[in-house]
Amino acid sequence: MTITEFYIRFDQPNFYPGQMITGQVIVSLDKPKEIRGVELKIKGRAKFKWTVSEDYTDTDNEGKSVTRSRTVTREGKESYLRNEMKLEGKKELTIGVHTYPFAVMLPPNSPSTFSGKYGGIAYYGKAKVDVPLATDKTVKNFFQVENWFDLNHYPQLKNPAKKEKSKTFCCFCCASGPLTLVVFVPKTGFAKMESIPITVEIDNASNVKVDSVKACLSRKIHWNAHGDSKEDTDKIKKIGFGDVPENSSKTWSENLALDCGPFPNIKNCNIITIDYKLEVEADPSGAHTDLEVDIPLTIGDIPFHDGENGTAPGPTCYPQANPAPGGFAAPDAGMGFPSTAGMPNPAVGFNPAAPAPYPAGGMNPSPYPGGVNPSPYPSAPGANPQGPYPPAPGYNPQAPYPSALNGNGQGPYPPAQAPYAPPPAQYPSAPYPAGDAGAAQPYQNGPAGYNPAATGYAPQLVDPAGGNSVMYPQVGDAQAFYDPNTSADTPLLPSARK
Repeated sequence: MTITEFYIRFDQPNFYPGQMITGQVIVSLDKPKEIRGVELKIKGRAKFKWTVSEDYTDTDNEGKSVTRSRTVTREGKESYLRNEMKLEGKKELTIGVHTYPFAVMLPPNSPSTFSGKYGGIAYYGKAKVDVPLATDKTVKNFFQVENWFDLNHYPQLKNPAKKEKSKTFCCFCCASGPLTLVVFVPKTGFAKMESIPITVEIDNASNVKVDSVKACLSRKIHWNAHGDSKEDTDKIKKIGFGDVPENSSKTWSENLALDCGPFPNIKNCNIITIDYKLEVEADPSGAHTDLEVDIPLTIGDIPFHDGENGTAPGPTCYPQANPAPGGFAAPDAGMGFPSTAGMPNPAVGFNPAAPAPYPAGGMNPSPYPGGVNPSPYPSAPGANPQGPYPPAPGYNPQAPYPSALNGNGQGPYPPAQAPYAPPPAQYPSAPYPAGDAGAAQPYQNGPAGYNPAATGYAPQLVDPAGGNSVMYPQVGDAQAFYDPNTSADTPLLPSARK
């Protein structure tokens, strides 16, 4: 014997949509072996089938028409994941253990693993060692997918539901009073391990006793093959209320615990659907038919965060798996699908009830750790917490632009390195400096009545030739401006602009 061990080992027994499926293919040999390669396929698909008998018309040996029966297979298939890779090429494998790691992305819309009466949804890896002039060695191993259904994405499921139904009984051509059944639930969306609060009212105005009133959670699975469909229904959980004598009324309030999973989320599957209903039946005495009321429900994984409608979220259900040797779920016999008697525990630290993609518990809701500085960049010691970089020495956060005129250290530059040195004469507070009377300045230095602090003051322009004053345009005036290449005394109107 050459290959002593050959198997697929996944790094975890269950994966979540959008996660990397990782693991290794292990090949052990007790003597060297020439191979053509090691290959791996990772697949995920829905598959089911059933058979039906149908009649058809045929012609016998005498040319007469006869009716015959034949068995026809109805089936459905849908693929979610298909990835093939070559882990090793043609070579001679040496004695010992050879490990081939792999990683495949699980698509984000992958439905959960599911197994039913006619088939299900399965994910698996299949490896092959291609041996020349001999039978290839193959191995197959299943992993499970958990697609958590978050009820918080469907706020309409918080709405209560109430249904009422009545019937009358006829006894010897005389109609009795009505039997009325009313059922109320505070919401229609529940998570695994929560309890469904059920209020049932029976008003029996008839002369027929109601022997029993009971409620159950039912599951209906729809299998949609090409050109045909099939349904199967089972009752998951039941509770009883009691009887109601004739001409009397009763009201019950009970909780139906959802501790009977799994409840796989297969909403992304187009050929298999699952519906849940709360069914309440009143069973009258004698040969009378039952009075029934049903309310559609949605069973998810992540409960409403606020616990509205008086129903506090219970602990999230992690169904336990029945592992086969090696820690993986054993496939069902005959169909090639993994057993879903239970689901394995999720990854350590997984919190399906977290209200945001980042963990709760007092942490900063920002995607960056920390919590104090809202900037994505860390603050240096002593830095301005409003910016990603530390301020320059002398930073003045109270003014939008620093001042470097008086050399008091309030600007970003030292006094001697200010980008513009002040003129010998101190500037007044006007937006333009006033120079000496004989210098080439646009403003007269201190004309009579000049008040730089006056609001709306229009400074005068001096004509050096004649000493006459002309009005200088206001700052921001769109009608005129001064060309620095001309005399400082000459205003340019729009028609004269270059």
